[in-house]
Amino acid sequence: MQNALRISLAAGLALLSGACDTCKNDESPTNTLLFRLVSLANQNLIGQGPTQYSPDSIRVLLNGQPFDFEVTTQPLFGDAPVVGLSARHLFASPPEARLLLRLSRTDTDTIDLRYAVREGRCFRSLEYQAVRYNGRLAAPDPVSGYYHFVKR
Repeated sequence: MQNALRISLAAGLALLSGACDTCKNDESPTNTLLFRLVSLANQNLIGQGPTQYSPDSIRVLLNGQPFDFEVTTQPLFGDAPVVGLSARHLFASPPEARLLLRLSRTDTDTIDLRYAVREGRCFRSLEYQAVRYNGRLAAPDPVSGYYHFVKR
């Protein structure tokens, strides 16, 4: 009887320790692609000025469907607007995607992404392998990690 109690207790402890969520305190990777849209003269093209695109008029589409994004300001760039593209729609897509960046009714650009999905212990994440803006290869800024898309 005592052995059965020990075995039951050991099995219960094993179940409890196995049920512990080891990922509970891990943070999910953001997978957000951040970029600034600038002119050839490195002037911000998103803002409220007369020669800028209003953040409210911008739309991002993937396969004709709205794609989640957010325009925020970034103190690193003197409170310049930065666009963040949520990657959650990309997990179900092939490893390449073309996004349409609709800046106004008459001005649409392309963002081509090539990426790999990495399966982690607790979370899936994206690793961007190539990012192109209007066909030109873009690289992240080494300090901020943000992409600078230059509108020509």
